[in-house]
Amino acid sequence: MPTGLRYLISLLKQLRVRVLFPFVGDSLGGSHKSTLLLIEFLETKNIETIVVLHQRYEPLTRLLEEKEINFFLLPTSKLAGSDPSIPNIVFNVIRNLIPFSVFLLKHRINIVHGNDLRINLSWSLPSLLTFRKFVWHQRTVLSNSMFWAFIRLLSSHCIAISRYVFESLPKNIPGTAKSMVYNPFVSIKKESQRINEIKQGLQIKDSDFIISYLGRVVKEKKIDTLIRSIPLLQESPRVKILIAGKGEENYLKYLKELSKDLILTNRIHFLDFVENVEDYLWLSDLVVCPGPKEGFGRVVVESMMTSTPVIASRSGAHTEIIQERENGLTYKLDDQEELKDKIQELINNQELYQKIKINSNKTFQSFSLKKHGDSIMEIYNS
Repeated sequence: MPTGLRYLISLLKQLRVRVLFPFVGDSLGGSHKSTLLLIEFLETKNIETIVVLHQRYEPLTRLLEEKEINFFLLPTSKLAGSDPSIPNIVFNVIRNLIPFSVFLLKHRINIVHGNDLRINLSWSLPSLLTFRKFVWHQRTVLSNSMFWAFIRLLSSHCIAISRYVFESLPKNIPGTAKSMVYNPFVSIKKESQRINEIKQGLQIKDSDFIISYLGRVVKEKKIDTLIRSIPLLQESPRVKILIAGKGEENYLKYLKELSKDLILTNRIHFLDFVENVEDYLWLSDLVVCPGPKEGFGRVVVESMMTSTPVIASRSGAHTEIIQERENGLTYKLDDQEELKDKIQELINNQELYQKIKINSNKTFQSFSLKKHGDSIMEIYNS
């Protein structure tokens, strides 16, 4: 290759916008899935992306390797926000300031895109001091604390993942510096053989009605509301429950004891963390999302991808996604009686069940990766 052409290619590479995506690296959840989809989209737009992990978590690193996304390990003893007290937040911001700033300068980063509170708190100041654009992606509802007013000072733009989260953003952020952008999704092919193997392993019969919960197994998700509703059903014996996810050991123990007390032990499967969530959505007849104040409700939309009807608590962003009796059902938070009634109705009313299956998949089509990616590109270019 001629020297002049090599020089031109090298120059063009240097001119490419470089976006850094730091991850804590201690978990694998919806925010990671959304971000990895965005990274794949940006690469098609000639934007160079760099991923940093502060910890090595095997499921996450394996997913990055499967997608052929290279990453840097940048260990740190503690990120800001790991301890919620303000003195500790300030201390950890200062402690990481120099190594993070050096990384930004060394790798000629143009934009830092944060997707976790600890990342946002830890990387925003180094970005500001090295004159990099920092995009603060807010995925949970913020409290009314005046503390959050500083987001305006440390970020170039703030993105909320739903109208519900958007309304909680500090009022001092001007309209031009904040946006609401829904999470992206892509269709995933149904793997029938893999699904059949799961059903055989769990001894699921074709006549069983499978209700699933997929997410963190923690007290605030109110999974016990779902378990308590099952004995109240008229056709309770043929209903099987799948609870998939990691979480609090004490709460998991409580749920297992509750299942035993309600004589449901043989009909509830506690599956721990599962990597191929879509397989469990495909084999489910119904998905229940009982948690309160969800910033978005990723499992709701993932269920719609597989045309699996959803019943969710009438709380948080669930009501932005679900249109009652059109593409899903909702119930009053903590109301096991109403949840039981909604489950019973979907079991008995096949016309409504099929209507929701069809409409939910139509809703899924509106959460496209292209729409999400185009919105993010517009923010980067602003």
